[in-house]
Amino acid sequence: MRKLVLAIDVDNTLVVVDKKYNILGLMSNAKEVVNWLHDSGCIVIIWTCRTGKMLKTAVDFLKKSGIKFDLVNENYDPDFKTSRKIFYDVLIDDRCLYGDIDWLQIKKILVKKLLVKEIEESVE
Repeated sequence: MRKLVLAIDVDNTLVVVDKKYNILGLMSNAKEVVNWLHDSGCIVIIWTCRTGKMLKTAVDFLKKSGIKFDLVNENYDPDFKTSRKIFYDVLIDDRCLYGDIDWLQIKKILVKKLLVKEIEESVE
């Protein structure tokens, strides 16, 4: 069974930031849900436009906060090298969700996706 690959943005998705992108704290329920996904066997990729010192600050903050993830701005599949774009099954980003991030709602949606995936693979 292939693992579900999640790409998760940082700013205003995992963490709350101010106008200068200083990290103010974790989004509500982000740690619990992301760690549950990771512990459930999903591949968690931090996918952000941050670079250099800002990227290091964010990654250090996530590690210090106990957020579990596998990669940062990299593909899980080393054979997928056609572009800088990464492969993922699900993207979690404030800009694609059009509003406030609700990690408990995201968990509900992903539980359904995980169950559907498991059922589909058992039928094959």
